[in-house]
Amino acid sequence: MYRNLLLRLKEIQNLVEIRQGDFDHFGPKEPTPNQRKRKPPRFEFLGAIGLLLGIFGVLGFLIFQAVLFINYIAF
Repeated sequence: MYRNLLLRLKEIQNLVEIRQGDFDHFGPKEPTPNQRKRKPPRFEFLGAIGLLLGIFGVLGFLIFQAVLFINYIAF
């Protein structure tokens, strides 16, 4: 009784193993011909430029406010 069930289960398990094969989690080692992998766009450079512009903008605003304050006191 149980032997038939175990044999049937073993057959199903073997079919699943044959279907799956060797699966490489990191993808194929070499890209397939005529199909280059596209590099993702790199926005780190734009982020760095944005940070620099923001810092310079804040510094410029503070210098401008300091000049206005000095002119207010002086005159």
